[in-house]
Amino acid sequence: MTDYVFPLDASKISWDTKIKPKWDVTSFRSVGQVRKALVQQEHPGWTFDISFPKLDEYQKDTLLGFHAQCKGSLHPFFYKDYEHYAVLGKTLQQGTDGKYQAVIPYADYEEPASRIDHVVMWVDGVKSDAFTVEGGKITTTASGTDIKFDYEYYFKVIFPDSITVTQLHFDWYKVSLQLEVVQ
Repeated sequence: MTDYVFPLDASKISWDTKIKPKWDVTSFRSVGQVRKALVQQEHPGWTFDISFPKLDEYQKDTLLGFHAQCKGSLHPFFYKDYEHYAVLGKTLQQGTDGKYQAVIPYADYEEPASRIDHVVMWVDGVKSDAFTVEGGKITTTASGTDIKFDYEYYFKVIFPDSITVTQLHFDWYKVSLQLEVVQ
């Protein structure tokens, strides 16, 4: 399957976007009221509630066609959030495979990015083009004491199985979506 990328410009999204993290935590209390808890996932389940308050007919048709290509929630796609999408000057960990794994940062918490673009690599403060990108990993033969990266990242998400388009005027449509992040 080819990688699908959300086709609409994220700047068309209204400012009331909601981002919701959710953890699947199971907790128990013993007879002595000691709490024990287990988490069933490594990363939170993120959900984006987004709304496009004013799409023209072409944009509406593009969205409906893309939803049909994805077959609702069947095929995941990549979505770049309008506000939370870029990293600057990041030192990344090099894995045992020799590749650098790009991450999506949330203050002191990070999770791996599945897709990145617009990558710039800095080796000891000098810009270098000696790298390749595959998905969310960067491969380089450059060496230095200080290797940092700038990049933009995507969230791997799924649509709901159905979406509703509301016609507000002759050539003016509104769509609200809930995109669920998947690994």
